[in-house]
Amino acid sequence: MVLGLIAGILLSLACPVPTLQAATTVRVGTYTNEPLVFRDSKGVHQGVYIDILEDVAGKEGWTLAYVDCAWEECLRRLQRGSIDLLVAIGYSPERGRRFDFSSQAVVVNWGQVYVRDGSPIKTPLDLTGKKLAVMRGDIYYETLHSVHGVLKIFPEFVEVPDYMDALSLLAAGKADAALVPRIFGGTHEKQFSIEKSAIMFSPTELRFAAPKGKGRELLAVLDRNLAELKADKRSAYYRSLNVWVEGVRTLVFPKWLNPVWVIGGLGGMGLLIVGMNLLLQRQVRLRTEALRESLAAQEKTASELRIAREIQMSFVPREFPALPGYEIAGALHPARAVGGDFYDCFLLDQDHLYFVLGDVSDKGVPAALFMAVTQTLLSASALTASSPAAIVTRVNRQTTLHNDACMFVTVFCGILDLGTGRIVYTNAGHNPPLLLRRAGSAEFLELGRSPALGIDEEARYEVSEVTLGARDALFMYTDGVTEAMSVQGELFSEERLRDELIASRVRSAKDLVAEMLHSVATFAGDAPQADDIAILVLSCGRDARGEGCVRLTLQNRLAELPRLAEAVTRLGTERHLPAEVVGDLRLVLEEVVANIIRHGYTDEKGHEVSVSLRVTPEAIAVEVADDGTPYDPLQHADPDLARPLEERQVGGLGIFLVRTLMDEVVYRTEAGRNVLTMKKRLAGC
Repeated sequence: MVLGLIAGILLSLACPVPTLQAATTVRVGTYTNEPLVFRDSKGVHQGVYIDILEDVAGKEGWTLAYVDCAWEECLRRLQRGSIDLLVAIGYSPERGRRFDFSSQAVVVNWGQVYVRDGSPIKTPLDLTGKKLAVMRGDIYYETLHSVHGVLKIFPEFVEVPDYMDALSLLAAGKADAALVPRIFGGTHEKQFSIEKSAIMFSPTELRFAAPKGKGRELLAVLDRNLAELKADKRSAYYRSLNVWVEGVRTLVFPKWLNPVWVIGGLGGMGLLIVGMNLLLQRQVRLRTEALRESLAAQEKTASELRIAREIQMSFVPREFPALPGYEIAGALHPARAVGGDFYDCFLLDQDHLYFVLGDVSDKGVPAALFMAVTQTLLSASALTASSPAAIVTRVNRQTTLHNDACMFVTVFCGILDLGTGRIVYTNAGHNPPLLLRRAGSAEFLELGRSPALGIDEEARYEVSEVTLGARDALFMYTDGVTEAMSVQGELFSEERLRDELIASRVRSAKDLVAEMLHSVATFAGDAPQADDIAILVLSCGRDARGEGCVRLTLQNRLAELPRLAEAVTRLGTERHLPAEVVGDLRLVLEEVVANIIRHGYTDEKGHEVSVSLRVTPEAIAVEVADDGTPYDPLQHADPDLARPLEERQVGGLGIFLVRTLMDEVVYRTEAGRNVLTMKKRLAGC
């Protein structure tokens, strides 16, 4: 037996497992779980998972072989390795011991209990003694079955082979309720004339799975591709969600409500009752009254939509904050009365501006409601979070956990440092903004692409940065701009947008917004607006007489002085300050900061000295703050310059120099810190 074991080990070493590169065909287990995976009336495999696999297979050179099976049979095939992948399988620690899973989730789903109209089942306790149709091997059934004794819920489980059978039993009255995934139920609830109850539980990530220990390379390739697809709003991933998941909410009216048929029917009735004047008059009165009521109802609906539009428009800023040296402007044009695009901006403090532009994956009233919730969460998070990535991470978790409408939202979120022009930003699946440089170039900000909000609770978000120079602008937009369609069916496109902006001679934020809206409207002509349009532009208009600001945090080391001098020189160059003014500033600041470093601290610990300079058309304001020993340099008497050098008192020349070169010098203590403020007026002011 031992010899046999050793021989088996040697044989396994001599015959390594084939790598992924050697495989050309991937066997994929599929079952009916519409709209995630299913076969249409022609037998063609369709759904979100199929679209993703076909996209990845095209990139990787795979041949996909679909293996149809009932759910339990799919699990058995995966267990024994007769298929390479299983789609739309919920992850759990117990399943993780049996199979290998992709780390990237495709969607988050949960169990939803459906009932017939008028059912007395309102809470989980109401399920006790009731027939509950469930699918064998279903993760939501397994979860409920494992805890129903603890929760004191004792339904009579009726096991069926697939979800469709569960809903069929419910619709036929052979079960009191049915437990199915919320996305599957949302797809079929109208077909079976059933409704979802308030009972839902067990949020679960749906992933790809492979046989244990045999498909890790395959899953790694899928994870890499999924991460790239989630980071690009234009990818097959988001297109598939739009087609299949959003389609669940599309309203389909019966054909007999077609206005042409109704009018034709009325005309036929009119021919049949010719001569019956009394009856005709009665019919006319009835129809007139019905029409009056219908018009009143339509007017009420239109009035409610107008109010809804006003409420939505109140969520976006109508007046923008006054920003020294900058301008921000935006516009929102919903395709319907209300929509899902939005933008927002406000000052976090006197030196930092928060801004965001977003797009909900739908239009109309549902998108407007989701937009209002998302924008509120973003604004609240911006007040306490430390970065754009922290803001969207927090909001993503909240929207994912409470997203039973199957929506997602793409967001471009940033924070501008008004002093330096530095923007830190996070792109959560949104269209890349355009950075317009003063020299006339325009480039898309492609870095830092991350998944949209509301899809994956554990999604990771990155922070990137860019700096706005004088006369630069950041142009942010939703896909209603680039996907605007002409009467010939041509898209406006990202290329046309970039070309239009490069050709533009304006750099004012307000003018850029107006010019681009005009360009899109001219291009579309008489074609109806198909999608919401939102634009937000942030421009840097600082010039020689504008405002500028520099803030530095220095360590209490003399080696920091060259960095301080470099920052003052750079500010002088950007603001076109006279050379003698820049020289005076450097001399004053080096003297003040050097004295703080040499004499302000009695310990050997590290300390910080903050320096800020703000340039206005009238003056340069300087502030130096430190946490050293309290000391008012203005209490030191000026040296007597008339006396010989050897007779003068040591010290005092530095502060005398500061007083001489600056027009105003004030000392104060604030929150335990020394604060020295100075001002130098510019010539002609």
